[in-house]
Amino acid sequence: MSNINLTYAQIYQAGGTVVEDQYGYVSVYMPNNLNVLAPVILNASSCLTIKPSYTWDFTKQGCQWNNELNFVQPNQEPQNCDVLYPIKLVLNPQGNDGTLFYVEENDNCKLKIEFDYLFKITCETIMNTSNGLNMSSIFESLDVSVTLDVVTTANTLETVFEYNLFPTIGAGNLYSYLSGNTNSGFYVCGDPSGNETSFSACTPLLLNTTSVNFIDSNVMACNQFMPYLVYELFNQSGLGAPMETNTTFNDAIKSNAFSSPWLTYSTEITDPDILKSIANKKIKLSIKINNSISDFCVLLDTLVLDKECTHIESSKIFLTQSPGFELDRIRDNKKSWIANTELTNRNFNITNNNGGNSIRGTNYDVNDERLIINSKEIDLDISLASAIETDVWCYINDNPCILTGITCGTKSFMDDNCFIFMDNIYYDFEDADENTGDGIPFNVLLTQPLSAITTVEDFEYFISSELTDVKDRQTLSGYPTLRALYDRYMNSTLYCNSESSKFTYLTMDQFAHLVGNYWVDIIEQVVPATTIWGSVKVYSNTIFDQQKFKYKAYTSLFNGNPYSGLTVSSPINGTSGFCNTVDVQTSVINISGITNTTVTNYTSICLAQMNSNSEFIGSVSIIGGTENNENVINEN
Repeated sequence: MSNINLTYAQIYQAGGTVVEDQYGYVSVYMPNNLNVLAPVILNASSCLTIKPSYTWDFTKQGCQWNNELNFVQPNQEPQNCDVLYPIKLVLNPQGNDGTLFYVEENDNCKLKIEFDYLFKITCETIMNTSNGLNMSSIFESLDVSVTLDVVTTANTLETVFEYNLFPTIGAGNLYSYLSGNTNSGFYVCGDPSGNETSFSACTPLLLNTTSVNFIDSNVMACNQFMPYLVYELFNQSGLGAPMETNTTFNDAIKSNAFSSPWLTYSTEITDPDILKSIANKKIKLSIKINNSISDFCVLLDTLVLDKECTHIESSKIFLTQSPGFELDRIRDNKKSWIANTELTNRNFNITNNNGGNSIRGTNYDVNDERLIINSKEIDLDISLASAIETDVWCYINDNPCILTGITCGTKSFMDDNCFIFMDNIYYDFEDADENTGDGIPFNVLLTQPLSAITTVEDFEYFISSELTDVKDRQTLSGYPTLRALYDRYMNSTLYCNSESSKFTYLTMDQFAHLVGNYWVDIIEQVVPATTIWGSVKVYSNTIFDQQKFKYKAYTSLFNGNPYSGLTVSSPINGTSGFCNTVDVQTSVINISGITNTTVTNYTSICLAQMNSNSEFIGSVSIIGGTENNENVINEN
């Protein structure tokens, strides 16, 4: 609100008020266009108009009702000039009694506060405060906060948010602060000619730490105290003399240590409690001087009070699938229970043969017996093939490089077709080898990442369906692409930096033998006593070695054809089956861990056709002569 020229009585007749505070100063509040009392800016003329007994303090730029409360009385010791109470500088431009933080229903708002700041002090003020002694304490004692205030119904300011904008540096810490902060926030200035009467001609001070007499300072008016200030900083550093040639000190204290550029404070208030307290109320931003032993001028620029809101029109919940629930499996060691249709707790314990510790127990609540799902027959198997497939799956997840098929590694461009470019990617210029699988980009063949697969069963299905070419399913007897992937797993160092476990049927069989039958005793402890279960080792091919066609049963029979007369005509020779005398040749296969135990010799082999139009995989041929009616049969 602009200046007024009203007397004390006229102010009250207009609905205003005059406040004489405990520190000797006068404040005037008048109703604005919203009929809310707002502070009025006073000058020397309006101060004397209110009451002739009031005086105008040109130093403090304030209207006083008692000037004795602010000055030292004659014949008294000078008082400590520390600020004994916080001084709040309310950022309230003329004609603006506060910003209304208006919030509509269903608004989700936040408040952004941002401004640039500096703490300015003139050389004359420093000299008058310290008399050339203990200059550093002027800067070390400054303590400034920024506050967000709400205008209450009683026309007072209530602080709802406070941030320590410039904490006290602390006695003896000015050197550490200046050496650790390139921009100090201090702006010391003076008149270059030494005339401090002109405040507008305030040139920023540039320190000179390499000259004892400081004659070459850019602000001559500051030469009287600068030696003391620099020597204080050097003493705080703890560095060895001489000061002028100490490179550590000269590098730490820059020439612009007291002519800092603007500092910026920025924050967003998102605390729900603070936002609730300022909603639909007038707010003001204040700079709060908590402590200072000298007069500083607080410079502020680019002030921002920005409200950002998101309006919620409606809230809806969309269900992407039908509501459901998960079943929890709970052991039930009791074979039978009495039927019930009300809440019942099933509690049953089976103790060991000495009647001691409980080895199996049941404890759960049920409303209706029909809600109980009890599995009585299960199979727990050790599958060698699943162990291999699981390890291949895990290795591919951890080492996706095996899918690229690039085997060249780091080679020069001139002596090979592989070269690593500046993007650190290996480029293979060789054509893919369809027999070995080198160069085949499996990652291109896969339509989804393997990381999305969570079970080995899903891995088996996904790999089998993605790496099987349906175009040659009638011509090839196997799945070469699947096999090529397993071959890469077995030779992993050609494609990746880490080596795989190289699981095979033999290594898994050896491991299964190590487990023995002990695992049955372990599993039995977690299976209900009434469950019928079995445990075996499952021997089967992995997906990488699976046969494309199943062998027909009852094709080759040794020592006679028990199905003579029951077979259909063979597509080979039209007969329903025939036998030949043979010598069966056997040999021992020497493989580590497998021992040849019994060899059975047969004298004849019979071929029998059991179904019409069968397809044969492999062949049975008669080799050698027919001398003595004996033939040698090779079965592939």
